[in-house]
Amino acid sequence: MRWLAGVGLVLLAIGGAKAQVDVLDSPTNSSLRGVSSPGAGVAWISGADGAVFRSEDGGYLWQTCAVPPGGAHLDFRGIQGMDGSTALVMASGKGALSAVYKTTDGCASWRLVLKNPDAEGFWDALAFDSPRHGYLWGDPVDGRFVLYETSDGGESWVRSQRAELKMAAAGIGGFAASNSGFLAGGLQFGTSGPGGPWLYTLGSSEAPATRLPMQGGAASAGVFSLGAHVMVRVAVGGDFQKPEARTGTAAFSTDGGKHWEAAAVAPHGYRSAVAYDAGHQAWLAAGPNGMDVSFDNGRTWRVVNGPQGMGWNAISLPFLVGAKGRIGVVREEMFSGK
Repeated sequence: MRWLAGVGLVLLAIGGAKAQVDVLDSPTNSSLRGVSSPGAGVAWISGADGAVFRSEDGGYLWQTCAVPPGGAHLDFRGIQGMDGSTALVMASGKGALSAVYKTTDGCASWRLVLKNPDAEGFWDALAFDSPRHGYLWGDPVDGRFVLYETSDGGESWVRSQRAELKMAAAGIGGFAASNSGFLAGGLQFGTSGPGGPWLYTLGSSEAPATRLPMQGGAASAGVFSLGAHVMVRVAVGGDFQKPEARTGTAAFSTDGGKHWEAAAVAPHGYRSAVAYDAGHQAWLAAGPNGMDVSFDNGRTWRVVNGPQGMGWNAISLPFLVGAKGRIGVVREEMFSGK
C-alpha cells in the first residue's frame, strides 16, 4: 500500500488575516463526499472512482486503501470509521451501484456486507450512533423510504418496516451530497420534493413529517444536511443548481425538530454539510462557494472564507473534503471573533 505525505499546506484567510483552514496535499483528484474522524488522529475519506483513503496522523500521511471488490467505478459517498482498523464505506448509485463494504484490517481488504436489492433504489446516508449500532437510509422504493438497521457493527442488516417511512407525497427524496442527511441519534432525516422540504421523525407520536422553512419545491433543492446538539437541530441546504443563492439555505429548531425557524442571517450560498463543534459551541456549514459559522445555534451565520470557496462537500470535524480531491483541516482561528 502506498503512503503519501501531506506537505506544502495552503492557508486560507479572511482578508489576508488569520488562517482558517489548512488545505492538505491530497492523494487523489476524485471528488470526495465521505469523511469520518473517529478521533486520535484517525481519518477516513472516500469518493468517486472507488476512492478510499486512511490517515492515522491527522492527515499528514494518507494510505491508499485497497479498492473494495468490484468497486473501482463506484461512488463512495459515505464512510464510517470506528477506529484506525475498522470502517464501513457506502457506495451510492442506482440499484446495484449502492452497496456497503467493511474492513477490519486497516483497509488492506474489504468484504461486501450489504448490496442494494432494489433496481430503482438509491442509498443516501450511512450513520452510526455507536460502534455497533447504525442505520443505512435511502430514497423511496414503491412509495417508502428505505431504512436498514445493524446491531453488530455492520456485519448484518435488517430492513425496517416502520409505517412512518411511507412518503407524504410522490416525488419526495433525499440527497447523498455529504452523508449527513440522516441523524442516527434522533431517527430524523431531511428531504426535498413537492411542498417541501421536509423533516421526517421516526417514532414520533405526532405527524412524522414537518415542513421546514427552506428552499424547496424542486428536485435540486431541499435539506442536504442535518446536525444535532442536545435539543437543537440545524438544517442546511438550498438549491445545488444555484450555489450562490442564499435564500432558504438554513433553518433551526430548539425543541428537537418539532418547530423550525428560518435563519435570520443565512449562509452565503447553497450548503451541503453542517457540523457542531462542542469545544467552541459553534456550527460550521460548508458548500461549493465557502463556509459559514454560527454561534447562536443556526439563527445567524457569518462568512468564514469569502465568496470564492474551495468546493467543500462534507464535514467530520476537524476535517473537510470536497471537489477534485480537496482535503482541509479546520484551525482554531476559524472560531475567532466570537
